[in-house]
Amino acid sequence: MSTRALPLPADVDRHPGHGDRASAGAERAASSKLAASLLSLAILGTVLFPIIQNWKDEPQDDFPLSYYPMFSFEKSDRQRVTYLVAYDRASNRFLLPYWYAGLGGMNQVRRQINKVVDRGQAPRLCRTVASRVAKSDDLPGTLGQVEIVTGTFEMTRFFAGNRTPLAESVRAQCSVPRR
Repeated sequence: MSTRALPLPADVDRHPGHGDRASAGAERAASSKLAASLLSLAILGTVLFPIIQNWKDEPQDDFPLSYYPMFSFEKSDRQRVTYLVAYDRASNRFLLPYWYAGLGGMNQVRRQINKVVDRGQAPRLCRTVASRVAKSDDLPGTLGQVEIVTGTFEMTRFFAGNRTPLAESVRAQCSVPRR
């Protein structure tokens, strides 16, 4: 009786009846590519579909499928901006950063400023800003006056370097408390 090692399955059946491994792998790869392509097309279609709203008389913007109206609607060249101004004892004018009016990012604080001013509460905001100016170590101690101002700017001139407003309206004025 001779002792022999058991043959490996590949040695016994060199031609399996269900196809070979190479063709099965190729079929799986092709199937995966097709699925990935279909998924990519579906996502691309989902993102681009809302753009048809641009051609409707009354477009509907719906999060998360937006037609991106912030990039497509016409804006006037003239814009109103409300901002903070301070004067020193020699009447020199300084623009104050937005963070003296509130906490948060610039756009968030700007919206808060606009709401407060629109509600007629600019004097209260002015006192708050003046109080923060008085406590600040970053500003000159000679600042004596704070104003809440709404200016109208022509944006093409503004971004070309001419920062002078076309018109300004002082919404509130108050003194900076002494330290």
